[in-house]
Amino acid sequence: MNFTVERIEEDTNNGREIWIVVMVDESGSRVNHAIPKDTLLWRAAEYGIDPTDTETLLDIILHEPYIPDPRLNDPPAAAAVRAVVNGKRVPATLATAATTADARTAHLARVLHVKANVRRISSPQGKGVKNPLDAIHGHPVDHVRLAEIHETLRPVQSPAHLGSRR
Repeated sequence: MNFTVERIEEDTNNGREIWIVVMVDESGSRVNHAIPKDTLLWRAAEYGIDPTDTETLLDIILHEPYIPDPRLNDPPAAAAVRAVVNGKRVPATLATAATTADARTAHLARVLHVKANVRRISSPQGKGVKNPLDAIHGHPVDHVRLAEIHETLRPVQSPAHLGSRR
């Protein structure tokens, strides 16, 4: 089952600004995906992605809910990037990968697998059709908030068992 983004709504939840991505499937059923506005900054900081690359960041965020647990069912492209924790080979994730690049490579492979095999979320297509995601694409990067997120992640990204996170 695939979804097409129908519209973006803005709201707050417990004082946090959020986008609500309203999607519709082939049968006309709607699904809402609430995204805190700083989620793009979090993914950019976590995976070392350019914060202005909203296309990649939205692709990740919109498809993440459909990624299977990599410990149980990791797609082959992601399984090719492994980590070693306590001498045991495990899926590369933010918590286990030796580098941010390894975690990013594995996560992007999982997103591609979801898009090809589980669920594809896309914008409406066609000449003259407005892309609802432009409301998010046009949102400016808050560099102060991004720096705060990087500072928050610093201790998480340097545990002794993970080695250097580049």
